[in-house]
Amino acid sequence: MKIFTALSVAFVVLAGAGWLAARQDRTPVAVEHPAAPDTSVQNTPVRALLLAQPFELEKPATHHWRAEQPQYLRGWILVLECDPSLLARRQTVEPLLASDGEMLERINEGAKHGRVIAVLPRFETGEPGAPKAFAFVEIERAEAVDAVQALRSFERAGDALRLSAEAWQSARARGGEAIRFEDRTQLEEHCAQLILEHAPEDRAQAEGWLIPR
Repeated sequence: MKIFTALSVAFVVLAGAGWLAARQDRTPVAVEHPAAPDTSVQNTPVRALLLAQPFELEKPATHHWRAEQPQYLRGWILVLECDPSLLARRQTVEPLLASDGEMLERINEGAKHGRVIAVLPRFETGEPGAPKAFAFVEIERAEAVDAVQALRSFERAGDALRLSAEAWQSARARGGEAIRFEDRTQLEEHCAQLILEHAPEDRAQAEGWLIPR
């Protein structure tokens, strides 16, 4: 009985390792910057939106970057090109990503290369509204920011990346059709695959999201 139990455990461990290896065996994809109508756009702290994909959840997730802790069922999966110097984690106040007054949830760090995979929750019913602009805001405690404070901080932020129609269409074309997930865990696993494709320098973070839970 003990031998059978030990063999069963070993099989589960090997199966899990094989699943993780299969999920990670993807070739990084080179993504060209979307054409911008003005070259000055590329000099903003958020330099470009590379990909945008709408998503829906069957089970609601909590937006932990807001004081109200609101729940959401839909939103956008985004790949952004940013100034790498603004992305390193700090023990003090650090710039945070926001779009149109809403805080983004960063999935990876991106400090080595500037590529950030992020989730933009949306709270309206129906198809999520398209983001119009992105910026870094400086807030001491992100978890204490309510909707009003987030909007005011975004309005004070300088050098916002304002999307042209062409840039948005390009990002949407790369993102593809809307995708549906059972829960937040599946959403994170999908974002981890995007890390491997667009930000392979953060592979260790992607592997953490891909471990079976």
